[in-house]
Amino acid sequence: MTRGEDQAALLLDEYHGRTELTPDSEQFEEKEYLPPPTTEPRRTRRGLVDYILVIPSLLRIALFSFIHSLIPSFFRRLDPNAKAKLHPTAYLDGVRGVAAFIVFIYHFLSDWFPALRYGYGSGPEYMNILQMPFIRIFYQGRGMVTIFFIVSGYALSYKALRQMRAAQYSALLDSLASSTFRRGMRLFIPTTFTTFISCLVAHRGWYRQDPLGHNLIIGRLGETYYDQIKDWWRYTIGMSNPFGNVDIRSLFVQPYGSQLWTIPVEYRGSFVVFLTLLSLAKVHGSTRITLLCGVVIYTMWMLHWDISLFLMGTLLADLGFAFAAHNTRSSDPTSQPDFLHRISGLIDSIPRFPRLTDGQKSLFISIATKATFLLGIFFLCYPDEQADKSPGYITLVQSVPKVYSDTGMIDKYWLCIGSFLLVGSVACSPTLQRLFTTGLAQYLARISFALYLVHPIFLHSIGMKMLYRVLEAPPGWTAQGDEKYQPTGWVYGVTFVQAVILCTSLSIWFADWVWRMVDAKAVNFARYVSDCLWVRSDA
Repeated sequence: MTRGEDQAALLLDEYHGRTELTPDSEQFEEKEYLPPPTTEPRRTRRGLVDYILVIPSLLRIALFSFIHSLIPSFFRRLDPNAKAKLHPTAYLDGVRGVAAFIVFIYHFLSDWFPALRYGYGSGPEYMNILQMPFIRIFYQGRGMVTIFFIVSGYALSYKALRQMRAAQYSALLDSLASSTFRRGMRLFIPTTFTTFISCLVAHRGWYRQDPLGHNLIIGRLGETYYDQIKDWWRYTIGMSNPFGNVDIRSLFVQPYGSQLWTIPVEYRGSFVVFLTLLSLAKVHGSTRITLLCGVVIYTMWMLHWDISLFLMGTLLADLGFAFAAHNTRSSDPTSQPDFLHRISGLIDSIPRFPRLTDGQKSLFISIATKATFLLGIFFLCYPDEQADKSPGYITLVQSVPKVYSDTGMIDKYWLCIGSFLLVGSVACSPTLQRLFTTGLAQYLARISFALYLVHPIFLHSIGMKMLYRVLEAPPGWTAQGDEKYQPTGWVYGVTFVQAVILCTSLSIWFADWVWRMVDAKAVNFARYVSDCLWVRSDA
């Protein structure tokens, strides 16, 4: 075989993988070495092509998933045999859900019918039946905020107090540490998302100031989205600052959601609750309740009514466990209360009190709790304007501590007492609890935080646009003027009904989406982060 034929045979064998050239081979010396062919580049190129080809499918899946997520949860097909089990304090969730919806109604009606802010009988023009006490509870939003704070204090304290009474101090430390670590993410992830949406809406110029200038919503800033987003980010950082000065008498206002003044208050109140629980963790139960009562009274007296509300929730939760611990029908000190049995025993212990049958005592307790509930509603109906001229509230105005009257915070005093009476009476009455464990109340509970965050987006854009469409303002009228506007006949009423249907539907739909896609995922994300970073003790 000639030299050329030998080289060709070697190259052919090399191509088929049967021969490997080495530095000792003749071809290597003659620099005619060809590297062995490999299919790796071809496989890489093929893999890249596969990835490129699958992108449209992934985009279709993502688009379908997004469209599917837009379907509200109440339209989704569920397992008919699956029935959600209510936890012991589900009624408090229902109270919070109903309160959030009333806040939505309050913000809506205040723009369209500002006369409802005035108390019944405070003037000859304020004699509408809707302004009367008890009726106005369905739209009196200021009192609902105080209910939020009490329910939050109760919920944040529930697990820790149960562990205290069971002497599970190691678990208590883990619980308080975890709650403190996750609280910021729980509050500010949904808030940041919804205020960013509000920022985009503001830049589009879709927000309108209400005619009387009550809402503090911001308008368009600059020519680009960058200017608006920079302004939004500045307010977002300021709102989430845990070291900021939260002065309840000079509240921080988030212009991308004026109702969000409660979020820094909620953040601070949460830390106060955690610190209070930590400081009282090993105090005897009865002493702890006494100290909590003292702190509640002290914070109210020092005008920190918001802090007092959170601690009222803690106090109610601890009272519940205290009643359960003395319940002769239960040996579990960590179970939640049978209030009626305990109160019945207290009635029997009153000297010279007529002995009552079980039926009479049940009737007496039922009447007392419902009367307390109604009294709480009466206080929560405190009018926004001219309460000092409204029959039934004139006496309340004259009966507050001087420190509240001097600072113009009379309404806060009575709203705090009203919310305490209402939540406490509901906790004592299974009959009242059933009002807040219905399917509708529990659904409102699930979307309550999201509804509270998103509803101004629609009320201050679509709602205001529909209002101004029928509003006939006098020439030269300004939002700061003294002139009053009047509805323009039946057209105003028809437009109002249309706005109710449209804004309510959009607010609930978007709140449902934010609850599922943002709020619930924020809870899971906070738990995931804590699980990743947490130091676990060995079993």
